[in-house]
Amino acid sequence: MRLWGIIRKNHKIYKQETVPLASASLCDVCDAMGELTKIFDISRPVLLTKHENDIEQFSRASFLPDDFIDSVNFDRFEIQILHDDDKKRRSSDPRNDFSF
Repeated sequence: MRLWGIIRKNHKIYKQETVPLASASLCDVCDAMGELTKIFDISRPVLLTKHENDIEQFSRASFLPDDFIDSVNFDRFEIQILHDDDKKRRSSDPRNDFSF
Protein backbone atom coordinates (compact mmCIF):
# COMPACT_ATOMS: atom_id res chain seq x y z
CA MET A 1 0.00 0.00 0.00
CA ARG A 2 1.04 3.57 -0.65
CA LEU A 3 -0.30 7.00 0.23
CA TRP A 4 -0.51 9.37 -2.73
CA GLY A 5 -0.29 13.06 -1.94
CA ILE A 6 -1.31 15.73 -4.44
CA ILE A 7 -1.05 19.49 -4.24
CA ARG A 8 -3.42 21.24 -6.65
CA LYS A 9 -2.91 24.80 -7.75
CA ASN A 10 -5.23 26.47 -10.29
CA HIS A 11 -7.06 23.14 -10.75
CA LYS A 12 -3.88 21.39 -11.94
CA ILE A 13 -1.54 18.98 -10.21
CA TYR A 14 1.28 21.18 -8.94
CA LYS A 15 3.18 18.50 -6.97
CA GLN A 16 2.62 14.82 -6.30
CA GLU A 17 4.42 12.11 -4.38
CA THR A 18 3.77 8.68 -2.92
CA VAL A 19 5.07 7.24 0.34
CA PRO A 20 4.83 3.69 1.71
CA LEU A 21 1.88 2.92 3.95
CA ALA A 22 1.97 0.06 6.46
CA SER A 23 -1.81 -0.29 6.78
CA ALA A 24 -5.00 1.65 6.10
CA SER A 25 -5.45 2.47 9.80
CA LEU A 26 -5.94 6.13 10.62
CA CYS A 27 -2.76 6.20 12.70
CA ASP A 28 -0.60 4.93 9.83
CA VAL A 29 -2.28 7.29 7.38
CA CYS A 30 -1.50 10.23 9.69
CA ASP A 31 2.15 9.16 9.93
CA ALA A 32 2.42 8.85 6.14
CA MET A 33 0.67 12.19 5.71
CA GLY A 34 3.32 13.70 7.99
CA GLU A 35 6.01 12.35 5.64
CA LEU A 36 4.21 13.90 2.66
CA THR A 37 4.00 17.28 4.36
CA LYS A 38 7.76 17.16 5.01
CA ILE A 39 8.43 16.28 1.35
CA PHE A 40 6.18 19.10 0.14
CA ASP A 41 7.52 21.48 2.83
CA ILE A 42 4.05 22.45 4.02
CA SER A 43 2.50 22.52 7.46
CA ARG A 44 0.38 19.60 8.59
CA PRO A 45 -3.35 20.20 8.09
CA VAL A 46 -5.88 19.94 10.89
CA LEU A 47 -7.49 16.50 10.73
CA LEU A 48 -11.21 16.89 11.34
CA THR A 49 -13.86 14.22 11.84
CA LYS A 50 -14.97 14.83 8.25
CA HIS A 51 -11.49 13.94 6.99
CA GLU A 52 -11.34 10.82 9.18
CA ASN A 53 -14.71 9.66 7.82
CA ASP A 54 -13.61 10.31 4.23
CA ILE A 55 -10.45 8.27 4.76
CA GLU A 56 -12.36 5.37 6.30
CA GLN A 57 -15.19 5.35 3.73
CA PHE A 58 -13.48 6.42 0.50
CA SER A 59 -9.72 5.93 1.17
CA ARG A 60 -9.15 9.59 0.35
CA ALA A 61 -9.46 13.07 1.81
CA SER A 62 -9.10 16.66 0.61
CA PHE A 63 -7.74 19.55 2.64
CA LEU A 64 -8.55 23.16 1.70
CA PRO A 65 -6.45 26.18 2.72
CA ASP A 66 -8.83 26.74 5.66
CA ASP A 67 -7.71 23.37 7.08
CA PHE A 68 -4.18 24.70 7.62
CA ILE A 69 -3.11 26.96 10.47
CA ASP A 70 -0.44 28.63 8.30
CA SER A 71 -1.29 30.33 5.04
CA VAL A 72 -0.66 28.18 1.97
CA ASN A 73 -0.18 29.05 -1.69
CA PHE A 74 -2.22 26.24 -3.25
CA ASP A 75 -5.89 25.39 -3.70
CA ARG A 76 -6.09 21.88 -2.27
CA PHE A 77 -4.01 19.11 -0.66
CA GLU A 78 -5.37 15.64 -1.39
CA ILE A 79 -4.38 12.23 -0.08
CA GLN A 80 -5.49 8.86 -1.41
CA ILE A 81 -4.68 5.34 -0.30
CA LEU A 82 -3.45 3.23 -3.22
CA HIS A 83 -3.99 -0.47 -2.62
CA ASP A 84 -1.70 -3.01 -4.27
CA ASP A 85 -4.60 -5.39 -4.75
CA ASP A 86 -6.91 -2.94 -6.59
CA LYS A 87 -8.40 -5.70 -8.76
CA LYS A 88 -9.53 -7.56 -5.65
CA ARG A 89 -11.13 -4.42 -4.20
CA ARG A 90 -13.21 -3.58 -7.28
CA SER A 91 -16.91 -4.12 -7.24
CA SER A 92 -18.23 -7.40 -8.60
CA ASP A 93 -21.42 -5.69 -9.75
CA PRO A 94 -21.93 -6.54 -13.45
CA ARG A 95 -23.04 -2.96 -14.12
CA ASN A 96 -19.44 -1.90 -13.46
CA ASP A 97 -17.97 -4.31 -16.02
CA PHE A 98 -16.94 -2.18 -18.99
CA SER A 99 -14.70 -4.72 -20.70
CA PHE A 100 -15.53 -5.44 -24.32
